[in-house]
Amino acid sequence: MGDLDRIKDIYQPVRSFNLFSGIENNYPTSVRLTFCGNNAQSQQGEITMTKSIQGNDYLYIIKMIKRLDAFTTEETSYQSKKLPNGLNTLVTLASAMTPPSNSR
Repeated sequence: MGDLDRIKDIYQPVRSFNLFSGIENNYPTSVRLTFCGNNAQSQQGEITMTKSIQGNDYLYIIKMIKRLDAFTTEETSYQSKKLPNGLNTLVTLASAMTPPSNSR
């Protein structure tokens, strides 16, 4: 089971965006932003930025997680919450990439 599949079992709703995949400093790198609206156990939402770097011998994974009140992935109320500056910028970017729900 992949990480996103595991997350979907715990959180509802879930939206995930690939912000970047490519070579960074000569290493394959991927950056994802995931919105998890409601954890069934804690009743909180999460916004997670995950950066994966394939090194020569190891795979490095860096996660920045912000927990906040539960939200739906269709609303933008989480954007008004106090987020770390870098995460706030990524949330704004992902929101701009998100088509309106009625256009799907």
